[in-house]
Amino acid sequence: MIPPAAILLESASANTDENVRHLVELARRTNSSLDHVRFVATPFRQHRVEPTWQTPGPPRSRGFGPPASTLATDTALFRIKNEELIAPLPGEIERLRSYAKRERIAPAHLPSPVIEARKVLTT
Repeated sequence: MIPPAAILLESASANTDENVRHLVELARRTNSSLDHVRFVATPFRQHRVEPTWQTPGPPRSRGFGPPASTLATDTALFRIKNEELIAPLPGEIERLRSYAKRERIAPAHLPSPVIEARKVLTT
């Protein structure tokens, strides 16, 4: 069990890049260690969390833990917000590519089937 005092919750950000920057700042202000970090995000956004975390400084121990989910669960969650699960996927793929080019995140390997799927989803 993790003691509640050991948990830093960053809730002021609007995107993954801000999540990391605000967390680093929150840790500095509270004199907290970021030696062990657990990131939780939706499964498709989780692919951007790790390369984003690699950019602010030296490698640290970290865990990446998307909540347990299935395609049906994720689809239902998006429908609650009147959104489609498939709609944001091409943008996520593009952000992995373009953010790395701008050095906002570490380069991420994107297999050619993922690149091809993005093309299909955007046509």
